[in-house]
Amino acid sequence: AVFVVSYYDVAGYAYILAAARAGVTSVDIQHGVAGQYNMAYAQWPARQAPWRLLPRWFWTWTDADAAVIQAWAPSGSHTALCGGNPFLDAWRDGALALDAAMQKQLDGLRRRTGQRRSVLVTLQPYLLHAEALAPLLSAMSYSKNTFWWLRLHPMGLKDRPGLEALLASRRIEAFDIDTATMLPLPALLTQASMHATHSSSTFLEAAALGVPTIVWSGYGADFAAQVIAEGNAHHATTGREFQACVEQGLSSVTAQSHAIPTQRVDALRTILES
Repeated sequence: AVFVVSYYDVAGYAYILAAARAGVTSVDIQHGVAGQYNMAYAQWPARQAPWRLLPRWFWTWTDADAAVIQAWAPSGSHTALCGGNPFLDAWRDGALALDAAMQKQLDGLRRRTGQRRSVLVTLQPYLLHAEALAPLLSAMSYSKNTFWWLRLHPMGLKDRPGLEALLASRRIEAFDIDTATMLPLPALLTQASMHATHSSSTFLEAAALGVPTIVWSGYGADFAAQVIAEGNAHHATTGREFQACVEQGLSSVTAQSHAIPTQRVDALRTILES
């Protein structure tokens, strides 16, 4: 069997096509939003024959994600099944943990934050400019008792100088980029007071861990519609609304139950026995 994360890029398609040619079972493991707005997972044209560039199995985090795929997947050709979020579950179960060096860096970040609120901001590539960041920058300028953990997207590392210049022009100093970008996401989420983003699917992991999210773009609010409806995220369209959410504090959401080990085992057994 071939397991891939994000089948819909050049490398992913290569693995999936090679598996199809060799008669090997292929599996895509969900890594973010896989709902009705993601064209990689929703509303593919119905047909009986399999698509050779689509995985045989879609491993999803939730039953709702699986239902979006099953709505179009031809019977027997492509199938979705819910096995939970294996990576996040491994952190919650203690199977994965920070090593000594990373723990030291996290402890240092917590010391620099002190008694202030910690807001983990997951940034998106190509959106690190004044217009896209306007509500965030406004809130950062006026929220005095907050320390901002700014996490660059792996595809947006080159945008760091521009971001630093933008922050300097606003005289914003209470932030960290190095540690927030380097440490594993679950380790940061478990320590943050809240999470904020333009449109990162990290709002899903945050909700699963009981951390409230602020979404400041309409685009992101569309993606996070279900999480917002559930009360696990809040849409702030202006800097004033963003600042109010931060300063008033958001109630911690109820951590969502994660897949029990037997569910993950059953999903894996189903795939391999096929």
